[in-house]
Amino acid sequence: MPYELNSDRGFIRHLRIAKGSAGELRTQLYLAVRLKYIPIEQGKILINRSKILSGMIQNFITARRKRALTKIIKKTISIIFFLK
Repeated sequence: MPYELNSDRGFIRHLRIAKGSAGELRTQLYLAVRLKYIPIEQGKILINRSKILSGMIQNFITARRKRALTKIIKKTISIIFFLK
């Protein structure tokens, strides 16, 4: 089981929410730089880190989807051979 969730599908859903939150953070960082709440250079660093984090989460989503698909294929194949 993926952590405390009951399925890969549920875990992937939470990963997508996390990716959305990283995007929202990036928006807030752009605003913070524009409104001069944080220095431009620090803002660029943080924005870049949020982009990297989003990419990592996307890679995790892709890996979990492949894993879930592999499980479905294996289960289907075993059912087909069982029915013969």
